[in-house]
Amino acid sequence: MALSWNEIRTRTLAFQKEWSAVLNAKSGHAFERQETHTFYNDFFNIFGISRRRVASFEEPVKKIDGRQGFIDLFWKGMLLVEQKSEGKKLSKAKSQAFDYFPYLKENELPRFLLVSDFANFELYDLESGEEHKFSLADLHLNIEHFGFIAGYETRIFKDLEPVNIEAAELMGALFDKMKTSHPPEYNLELFLVRLLFCLFADDTGIFERDSFKFFIEEKTKEDGSDVGSRLQQLFDVLNTRENYRPTTLDESLQKFPYINGRLFETPTRAASFDSDMRKALLDCCYFNWNNISPAIFGSLFQSVADSDKRRSLGEHYTSEKNILKTISPLFLDQYEAELDVIIAGKGYGRRNRLLDFRRRLSRLKFLDPACGCGNFLVITYREIRRLELRVIRELYEPESRLFDNVVSLIDVDNFYGIEIEEFPAKIAEVALWLTDHTMNIELSQLCGKAYARIPLQKTAKIVCGNALTIDWETVAPRSELSYILGNPPFLGARVMGARQKQDLTGVFGGMKDCSNLDYVTAWYRKAAEYIQDTTIEVGFVSTNSICQGQQAPILWRNLFMQFRAKINFAHQTFKWSNEASGNAAVYCIIVGFAMFDRKEKRLYHYDDIKGEPKQIPARNINAYLVDADNIFIEDRKKPLCDVSEMVFGSMPNDGGNFLLSASERDELIKGIAGDPHRHSDESQNPLNDKGIAGHVSTSSTTGDDGSGCVSTSSTTGDDGSGSNDVSTSSTIGNDATVFIRPLVGAEEFINGIPRFCIWLKDVPPNEYSKNKEILRRIENVKKHRQSSTREATRRLAAFPMLFGEIRQPDTDYLLIPSTSSESRKYVPIGFMDKSTISTNANLLIPNATLYEFGVLTSSMHNAWMRCVCGRLESRYRYSASIVYNNFVWCEPTEKQRFSIEQKAQNVLDIRAKYENATLADLYNPLTMPADLLKAHAGLDRAVESAYGKSFTDDAERVAFLFEKYRELSERGSLFKTEKPKRKRLVSSSSY
Repeated sequence: MALSWNEIRTRTLAFQKEWSAVLNAKSGHAFERQETHTFYNDFFNIFGISRRRVASFEEPVKKIDGRQGFIDLFWKGMLLVEQKSEGKKLSKAKSQAFDYFPYLKENELPRFLLVSDFANFELYDLESGEEHKFSLADLHLNIEHFGFIAGYETRIFKDLEPVNIEAAELMGALFDKMKTSHPPEYNLELFLVRLLFCLFADDTGIFERDSFKFFIEEKTKEDGSDVGSRLQQLFDVLNTRENYRPTTLDESLQKFPYINGRLFETPTRAASFDSDMRKALLDCCYFNWNNISPAIFGSLFQSVADSDKRRSLGEHYTSEKNILKTISPLFLDQYEAELDVIIAGKGYGRRNRLLDFRRRLSRLKFLDPACGCGNFLVITYREIRRLELRVIRELYEPESRLFDNVVSLIDVDNFYGIEIEEFPAKIAEVALWLTDHTMNIELSQLCGKAYARIPLQKTAKIVCGNALTIDWETVAPRSELSYILGNPPFLGARVMGARQKQDLTGVFGGMKDCSNLDYVTAWYRKAAEYIQDTTIEVGFVSTNSICQGQQAPILWRNLFMQFRAKINFAHQTFKWSNEASGNAAVYCIIVGFAMFDRKEKRLYHYDDIKGEPKQIPARNINAYLVDADNIFIEDRKKPLCDVSEMVFGSMPNDGGNFLLSASERDELIKGIAGDPHRHSDESQNPLNDKGIAGHVSTSSTTGDDGSGCVSTSSTTGDDGSGSNDVSTSSTIGNDATVFIRPLVGAEEFINGIPRFCIWLKDVPPNEYSKNKEILRRIENVKKHRQSSTREATRRLAAFPMLFGEIRQPDTDYLLIPSTSSESRKYVPIGFMDKSTISTNANLLIPNATLYEFGVLTSSMHNAWMRCVCGRLESRYRYSASIVYNNFVWCEPTEKQRFSIEQKAQNVLDIRAKYENATLADLYNPLTMPADLLKAHAGLDRAVESAYGKSFTDDAERVAFLFEKYRELSERGSLFKTEKPKRKRLVSSSSY
């Protein structure tokens, strides 16, 4: 066990007195070689550490000039000392020390560098960059800088430190070597959990400093043959009380404390080691495990057994930053604010208020019903303990005798979890123990006396089982619980397995439409049932789909109406990820709810889903996480306002046989041209100069790749490039090429990909009945439909020459892609010529006007879309029934309408300037041209003016639209907007 700081300070003063006398006796001339060994043996004794155990003198190493050198004192991976005689220049000693670094192994590089001439010290923390310079006479005032020797160390946590990945690689290397020599039934995972506990204990003061490393280095054979049996012996010792151990037990084992806590109680067979495995274990011993963030403990364990997870560890753990986004508004902010007020107060009652606050902290109990490796519980425990430390600082003076007897009132048994897999459940228990010890170190540093809970007396209650079938009351009695928190599994409604679907249906009791809900919603429903008639508050991380589209009314009508749940805080959509290369981006929300209304509700809005949130006070937070009344946006067959109807494009349902790439189109045209049965009158069936029958695509486009952009009004040539050669009409006559038409889906529209199709609607059979390739494709369509499991598709086999569903307008139309990247501020939309066939991947407004284009491409409509639409993975999923039909249109004056049309035309004209750019290029936030962005801003202002209000952000826009939606619904009437005649566009750039 580490000495208390009071004891260390006492020993420091004795060291100073003794060595000051030595220096004076030698008339101020201590000699380096003569005195260094004794000086540093005595120095390490200040901390109750045997120098022999951790560091060596005169360590041989090459210098940067290639000559042989000797490090005066070397503690591998921790401390390098260069000692000089009294009065020598320490700058020279520092330079000499750095000369050794190029020839040290990576795991030997020290964190601290100390240079000294006995009378003066210079200590450098090479990780933090801190420097400390002082004399021997002031050593007692600076001794805490050497706390790392005794195991006291300030820890710095980041979202993802390289050290975390390095730790995973070290343990992974050991696991990989052991896996090849141990059968599957050997419990390697438990073995590694025990090892990691020992490694952590060795660096943090649970064990005497480096005693585990010493045990492996000095008490096992180099060939590794006895490592497994010696470790088994050590595990038995850690599970045996000191007074029950044999008196003949090796001293190196006798020094290890009794741990308890069930970690070492399960009997296991001894592992088998060889020299390589022993070396891998020693590499782990040389690593400083004190630097590992508590948030990474669990995932580090899990990643060890999976090399892919190991190399992208950031994907597989939840960062502290993201966990704090949940726990801060759930409880932490309010407790910190309350403590700030108490600390700022004065008078006799202040101490009693502090004591009461501390007692209330100690009674808080937390449940994570999908805890995994315990990340949420670990960070929550740490933050509660840190609040208690603040109270302790205020309650006791450092010089007070009471300070020496301070203990924490908070322990891990206030924490509960449910986890379906056994290994993560065990990891969660251990991670909480390790976190408890790190907090005990912080308390020890504050109080100046070592404080530890060894042997372990209490444990978190982590139940291994299915949280959706377990009665949570049996895990954590709700009469005692304070908060529920966590991030339950992210599984979409369409990707759940049979077991998950059964779980979901069971929780919702067969509620109508529950099969359309994501898996995570079952935790919401289960929590709502559990917290009835309590003051328990819940904070869950979820995919944003549960507060959008069709899921929002299904889930939240049930929670609001049946269970009377109230949303008290929420983070709107943000990117839930960590700063690791290759990590998967998931777009999430955080929802905090209870059975009561908080006086102050808070919304966290993101102007940029990858950026930082902006806190907004809210009157009421509804199912869409908007400050508005509890309104549900249902599927609506017709538009709420008196505007044009929106329809799907045509669905081929053809097994790909009607669809053609540019090269396939060319081959088909060549075949038709060589067909002796085709009509030969070229004057009746000319091709345009690009080799395409008729008018082709009138708008290039932008895809779902996250880049976004637009090139309007282009004709696609043989080479697939866009051209400004626009033909507004074509004479096709009786040529068989009449049935080859340009085709556009969402991807083609957005990314400018040339594609074509065979379109036989209204084409007489004699035009294609003699063409073998066409007939072959029609036959394949018939077979495809006949083999379908859907009766409706099989019926379509009677009409194999036609698209499965035909909705192609007879007029030009406005196209809205049904799926678009979440990174775009504006969903790219555009006008299309009636000759271009649109697939069902798009939504269409036939004969649309510039006014409709202007409103639908504005920030008002895009904000509404982002709030209520569904998602395909993370991309926006536009729908007519949810988004368009429920949108509340403005009621512009004639002047306002003209302004919108004018600004809309300006957007189209600017897009047309960039003739070779796709919509993906133009609407990518990183590449969107400044003039196009400015044009959209002007259009936004014109549209907002028609709504009679200006807005600072999307949160205000959506709140306003919800209020207008409520008013309109309550009136039971529709806006009657005059339908103007469609304006002919000034130029082809309108398209």
